[in-house]
Amino acid sequence: MKRFEVDCVFDPRDVLRLKAEKGIVLADAVKEALKTLFASVALRRENFNALSFGCEGEGDPGEAAQKLRESLIGRFGVKDPSVTVREAQAPASPETKETPASPAPETAAGTPEADPSDWRVPYDRIRSLVGMDAVKAWADGMKGMAERFSGKESPLPGMLTRISYLISVNPGSGCTTAARLMGEMLLPLARPEKKKLVFREYLLDPDPEKGNLGRIEGEIEDLGSNEKLYVYVLHLDKLLDRLKSERWQSFLHSCLKSNHATVFFFAVPVLENERLLEIHSSINDQLSCRILKINPYSNEDYLTFCEQYLSSYKVRICTDAHDLFLKKIAEEKSDGRFYGVNTVRKICDEILYDKLENAAEGADTGLITAADVSAVLSDTVGLPGNLSGWERLDQLVALGEVKRRVREITALIRLHHGNGGKDAPAMHMIFSGAPGTGKTAVARVIGKILKEEGVLAKGDFYEVSRKDLVGRYVGHTAPKTAEVCRAAYGSVLFIDEAYLLDGGSDNDYGKEAIGTLIAEMENNRDRLVVIFAGYSKELERLFELNPGLRDRIPYHLNFPNYSRGELAEIFFVLLGDRYPVEEGFRARVESYFAGLPDPVLKDENFSNARFVRNLLERVISKAAFRLQMEEAPPESVSLTVGDFDYAVSDAEFRNLNRKTVSRKVGF
Repeated sequence: MKRFEVDCVFDPRDVLRLKAEKGIVLADAVKEALKTLFASVALRRENFNALSFGCEGEGDPGEAAQKLRESLIGRFGVKDPSVTVREAQAPASPETKETPASPAPETAAGTPEADPSDWRVPYDRIRSLVGMDAVKAWADGMKGMAERFSGKESPLPGMLTRISYLISVNPGSGCTTAARLMGEMLLPLARPEKKKLVFREYLLDPDPEKGNLGRIEGEIEDLGSNEKLYVYVLHLDKLLDRLKSERWQSFLHSCLKSNHATVFFFAVPVLENERLLEIHSSINDQLSCRILKINPYSNEDYLTFCEQYLSSYKVRICTDAHDLFLKKIAEEKSDGRFYGVNTVRKICDEILYDKLENAAEGADTGLITAADVSAVLSDTVGLPGNLSGWERLDQLVALGEVKRRVREITALIRLHHGNGGKDAPAMHMIFSGAPGTGKTAVARVIGKILKEEGVLAKGDFYEVSRKDLVGRYVGHTAPKTAEVCRAAYGSVLFIDEAYLLDGGSDNDYGKEAIGTLIAEMENNRDRLVVIFAGYSKELERLFELNPGLRDRIPYHLNFPNYSRGELAEIFFVLLGDRYPVEEGFRARVESYFAGLPDPVLKDENFSNARFVRNLLERVISKAAFRLQMEEAPPESVSLTVGDFDYAVSDAEFRNLNRKTVSRKVGF
């Protein structure tokens, strides 16, 4: 069987278009196409728009190149890719294997696969990683041993594979990358007779019917003796409450029998040290195990990763854009769903795609400017040319008493900080009221105002709920809550439905989250504003159960339900100039809201502005349907009284005319 080298070069715009529009990673697409032409395919080098593969198979290189080019143009619409196929003189690259569920390698850019006989290549790659201090220290130790026994009979072979690793790491912080590179470094040191590295990653599931524990255990037992070194990354998230079980010990025994040719990495989220030591003990009973703590990335780490990633596109980011890039990261974190460098990579792709798509002919596309980053920001309050925080507050409909209290509180906070800030009281707040009464909107603006007043360093907004603070098992909650708070230093941390933090049970992990919050609120009261939001009665119960929490929150703002006229005003503010309306439309809308009964308006479960937004979208939906039935062009859409009447005839809106209300009103 012949060996071939395949090189492909693509238009940079095609690379970004496939990723942004179709979610296609170019390397994966080319690899799939090559598998239809060759018996085996291995990616050897990846650098933005240039890929190299090592392949094995039969056939003519020229014909293979033509077929690959036609496949890429036909299946993915790329423009005139440069494809070269030639017979290779060197051996193909080492075998690697990943499960479909494995996350993408968390490196800034593709790099050549390591020579399996040289530990220095993966060592250099480890040293170039962003963060990863524990992994770098491990690599330095391996390097020292390798150099110490160079040219001598070494005790390293065999010994090193009998050591397993417990990695404490959060998603998106480099677990896959660390384990893969450590495996590549161990290959020539631990088993020099092995010529190939096989990498496998699983989330262990102990469920007797749907789980995979038995299947993976059987796979490990059947590895046998061959020329391969196996690296297994086993995520223990679903096993953390079962590590004392006989089933888990049986699984470890199977690992023990195979560790002559296998390196095991057991991965857990960042936990309290005591809990981590308990997990280590359960593994170390049978397998010699070392702990590696991979700390969450800092903002400086994310900037470094961004610069490395962009450099693979031969693009730089100017210093003036750094703060805006971090602002975009804060936006991504604000809803509690952030996936480390995977999200940072996504942000970079968005910026690059937007830059290339809108670049003028002959423009410099090699420098990312502050304007380029601003283009992907969702929240532009406080940026040059946009409204200030105070202006944004004034634009909010109604909320007269709330606005007055915000000005009063800000003046008091500014006074304390104007006196040097020493022993300044905390800035934390309670926002109580029904859904849709403006709590979130005001919280967003407060962060901007306090930044403009020189009180907060960043003024960003982080919105979280119970699931973002409370862990799923012992020892998980405190680090999780503390990490959320650290991310919000210099900004506003908004906890929606905060009363859900206390589940009312002594075994509920929410109490641990509250304890961590209290410590963070006290220790960082000069740089963190925590806002607890929710229904008045439920919040009162939370503070009755946790008096230490109430004592640290000096400000309370109540958000009343909107009046009939304010609801109508919100309707037209949301509509803006999106669509024209016919004569009489405004009067019909005002008439509808004027007819809402008092029990609805006074009910604490009425969803206020959310209800209005849902009604507006329903009206637009009815107009779109009418347009389709009339076979009219989309640009001719306008909102009619008939569209509105059709929308409010739906049950959830029609029923509001009744004098009684249900538990939850208006979605």
